[in-house]
Amino acid sequence: MLMLTIRSYFCTCVLMWLCACQLLQSTGSPLSFGHVWVASNQIRFASRIIFSNLQKLPQTNEQWEAAHYCTTGNFSALYETIHRDLRFWRETGITAKLMEWMLDTVYRVPVRYKGAGILFKDGKPYLITDPAVLNTTGHHQRLIAAHFALFLALSTTFGASIPDVEFLFSTADEPAALLHYFANGTNPERLPPVLSFCKSPVSHADVLVPDIHFFMRNFTNKLLVQADNFTTTWPWDQKTPKLFGRFSPYARAANQYAPELFRQGRGGKDICQKGHNDIFFCDVRKHYIWDWARKANKSGLPLDVAQQPKRDMMHHASFKWLLHLDGQTCSSRLEQLMVLGSLVVKEESGYEAFFHHIIRPYKHYVPVWKKVPEETKSALLWASQHDSEAAAIASAAQQVALTYLHKRALMCYWLKVLQEIAALLRYTPGPDGGHRSYKVMMPLEEYMDAEGWGELDKHHLRHMEFWD
Repeated sequence: MLMLTIRSYFCTCVLMWLCACQLLQSTGSPLSFGHVWVASNQIRFASRIIFSNLQKLPQTNEQWEAAHYCTTGNFSALYETIHRDLRFWRETGITAKLMEWMLDTVYRVPVRYKGAGILFKDGKPYLITDPAVLNTTGHHQRLIAAHFALFLALSTTFGASIPDVEFLFSTADEPAALLHYFANGTNPERLPPVLSFCKSPVSHADVLVPDIHFFMRNFTNKLLVQADNFTTTWPWDQKTPKLFGRFSPYARAANQYAPELFRQGRGGKDICQKGHNDIFFCDVRKHYIWDWARKANKSGLPLDVAQQPKRDMMHHASFKWLLHLDGQTCSSRLEQLMVLGSLVVKEESGYEAFFHHIIRPYKHYVPVWKKVPEETKSALLWASQHDSEAAAIASAAQQVALTYLHKRALMCYWLKVLQEIAALLRYTPGPDGGHRSYKVMMPLEEYMDAEGWGELDKHHLRHMEFWD
């Protein structure tokens, strides 16, 4: 508690100085200390910050140290996505009117977000959308409950370092904020800042956050910690020079107003069909497995790409080249493949996750299928002719995963997102701010005790990894 005592003493001294400044300046004379002039509006602003900090000082040393780790942990490159995604609201900010509209329409057609609204107040999370609706979200209910467990973990880990902030998050595969539906982003007061795990940066305004599956699958403790084991069990020169991949046959979702997401098959074949509303579904994986790969196999191309039999990650690591095809949108398989010490041959689908800006073609992976799957042939030819470079690329990808995708980096990313959103709010969140009315404001602990933990227990998700 020594750190907190020192901080409290410092804040008190500064506050007393500011009050003295305010008193002296109230006589009509500006205050000068040598050549330092202090404007009265600056004093009022600084006083407000100090009062706010004093209110939030009940924070353990562990919480302060966790927040300090996020500041000093050299994750600035990772945070670049946050700054990019929030650019739409830099000038106008996020208003109470926008937040009211977004939360009021969250479950209405055609929006129908699968997710919930959350308020953090004094470091504690609250559910601010109708909890009854969560029982109608099918398998997304456990994804939403897993997010709730994450928010409670954020509160426990960082405490008062989490600013007062509110937001809407989505668990849907498809991104939520298609720019075409919102005047192409020209009216940020009607553009919803929805937190999602995947989007096209060309056509969507969603604010990217880590996929909840990182936490649900205990990515750090079950996979990242085995990185050395993968590379020692299967050193590069003992890996089989063949392209390997196993895929569930999900169809790719592509909105007709996001043309960069549409896919062409072998020889430019149209593999997309109209679905509901403006969504098309492209049979990317089915086409690759049952059409292109079968013909490529017959031509002698070294690949083993199929739906069955399923193989574990150690088996994947025995191959030099590993194929990644996105699923309905972003696939969480990519980060798994990056850990294995093999060369990732990655489809350029047009979809991106929060860390994709860090990985570069021919530095962390070899790109394929920008237009057609036939590009795989030239990628494998390059890899076979540049074996040492391919090994270096594989190692670089593994290092990115170890540096930026461990559980603490992911928690830090969430903290940074909340801090950046809070800085854009043009109102004080919470019922005492006087700007927002709350139809629902349920402590998240209360919901989890009543329903959330039970939902997670059904799927053996009680013990997800977070900070420790």
